[in-house]
Amino acid sequence: MSQNIHNFLKAIAFNLAFFYTAAFANGLAPDSIDGSVITYTEPGSTTVSSVNFSSDGKAYDDNSGEWKTYFTYEKISENVARLTYTYSNEQPPQPEVETLTFTSANGGTYDGV
Repeated sequence: MSQNIHNFLKAIAFNLAFFYTAAFANGLAPDSIDGSVITYTEPGSTTVSSVNFSSDGKAYDDNSGEWKTYFTYEKISENVARLTYTYSNEQPPQPEVETLTFTSANGGTYDGV
């Protein structure tokens, strides 16, 4: 999967599925996405991209199970988080940064940088 696929998408919807009980006492953004799957969709499109986030800091393609890259997740406010795909396994590394805005406990929008 091209590392630039998300760069052209702005304010695209995502759904977040948890494989464990998540507490949202401090807003809608979870403290961690370890063990979660984020499914990205573009409005008006049938194209879906799902990423599985493991507790070892690796992101996997949810459909193929293939390792994509390392990731970092940082909750920056009650409803907003920053997700960085590091692509440190590629030369030269070109990180992708996404701002996830949670509008519910299991979804919202994102902006790719």
